Amino acid sequence: MSILLADALKELALQPGESRCVTVDDYEVEVRRPALVVEDAGPMVDIFLNVPPSSRSITFVVNERTPILPSPIEITESDLAPE
Repeated sequence: MSILLADALKELALQPGESRCVTVDDYEVEVRRPALVVEDAGPMVDIFLNVPPSSRSITFVVNERTPILPSPIEITESDLAPE
Protein backbone atom coordinates (compact mmCIF):
# COMPACT_ATOMS: atom_id res chain seq x y z
CA MET A 1 0.00 0.00 0.00
CA SER A 2 1.44 3.38 -0.89
CA ILE A 3 2.19 5.93 1.81
CA LEU A 4 -0.27 8.40 0.26
CA LEU A 5 -3.12 5.89 0.37
CA ALA A 6 -2.32 4.88 3.96
CA ASP A 7 -2.28 8.55 5.02
CA ALA A 8 -5.58 9.21 3.22
CA LEU A 9 -7.22 6.25 5.00
CA LYS A 10 -6.02 7.50 8.38
CA GLU A 11 -7.54 10.92 7.68
CA LEU A 12 -10.98 9.34 7.16
CA ALA A 13 -11.17 8.51 10.88
CA LEU A 14 -13.94 5.96 10.35
CA GLN A 15 -15.69 4.66 13.46
CA PRO A 16 -16.35 0.91 13.80
CA GLY A 17 -19.21 -0.07 11.48
CA GLU A 18 -18.90 3.03 9.26
CA SER A 19 -18.06 3.09 5.53
CA ARG A 20 -17.28 5.74 2.92
CA CYS A 21 -17.76 5.53 -0.83
CA VAL A 22 -15.86 7.72 -3.35
CA THR A 23 -15.74 7.72 -7.16
CA VAL A 24 -12.25 8.23 -8.63
CA ASP A 25 -11.70 8.14 -12.44
CA ASP A 26 -14.93 6.13 -13.00
CA TYR A 27 -13.94 3.67 -10.25
CA GLU A 28 -16.15 3.39 -7.21
CA VAL A 29 -14.05 2.86 -4.10
CA GLU A 30 -15.64 1.83 -0.81
CA VAL A 31 -13.72 1.77 2.45
CA ARG A 32 -15.23 0.02 5.47
CA ARG A 33 -14.19 -0.31 9.07
CA PRO A 34 -15.59 -3.51 10.53
CA ALA A 35 -17.81 -3.31 13.58
CA LEU A 36 -16.24 -4.25 16.89
CA VAL A 37 -16.53 -7.92 17.70
CA VAL A 38 -16.71 -8.87 21.33
CA GLU A 39 -14.75 -12.10 21.60
CA ASP A 40 -15.17 -12.67 25.32
CA ALA A 41 -18.89 -12.73 25.97
CA GLY A 42 -18.40 -13.56 29.64
CA PRO A 43 -18.45 -16.84 31.51
CA MET A 44 -20.25 -19.79 30.01
CA VAL A 45 -23.32 -20.69 32.02
CA ASP A 46 -24.47 -24.27 32.38
CA ILE A 47 -28.24 -24.53 32.56
CA PHE A 48 -29.55 -26.87 35.23
CA LEU A 49 -33.23 -27.75 35.35
CA ASN A 50 -34.81 -29.61 38.20
CA VAL A 51 -37.25 -31.72 36.21
CA PRO A 52 -39.60 -33.98 38.21
CA PRO A 53 -39.42 -37.70 37.37
CA SER A 54 -41.96 -39.06 34.91
CA SER A 55 -43.59 -42.46 34.65
CA ARG A 56 -42.60 -42.47 30.97
CA SER A 57 -38.89 -41.89 31.61
CA ILE A 58 -36.37 -44.56 30.61
CA THR A 59 -33.04 -45.15 32.34
CA PHE A 60 -30.09 -46.56 30.39
CA VAL A 61 -27.10 -48.14 32.11
CA VAL A 62 -24.02 -48.02 29.93
CA ASN A 63 -21.00 -50.26 30.52
CA GLU A 64 -17.75 -49.30 28.85
CA ARG A 65 -16.10 -52.24 27.06
CA THR A 66 -14.50 -53.15 23.77
CA PRO A 67 -16.93 -53.10 20.87
CA ILE A 68 -17.89 -56.33 19.14
CA LEU A 69 -16.95 -55.82 15.51
CA PRO A 70 -17.77 -58.10 12.56
CA SER A 71 -14.93 -60.14 11.11
CA PRO A 72 -13.15 -58.46 8.18
CA ILE A 73 -14.07 -59.40 4.61
CA GLU A 74 -11.21 -61.15 2.84
CA ILE A 75 -10.95 -60.64 -0.92
CA THR A 76 -8.69 -62.96 -2.92
CA GLU A 77 -7.50 -62.81 -6.52
CA SER A 78 -10.23 -65.26 -7.55
CA ASP A 79 -12.84 -62.78 -6.29
CA LEU A 80 -11.42 -60.11 -8.62
CA ALA A 81 -11.52 -62.25 -11.77
CA PRO A 82 -14.24 -61.33 -14.29
CA GLU A 83 -17.12 -63.78 -14.53
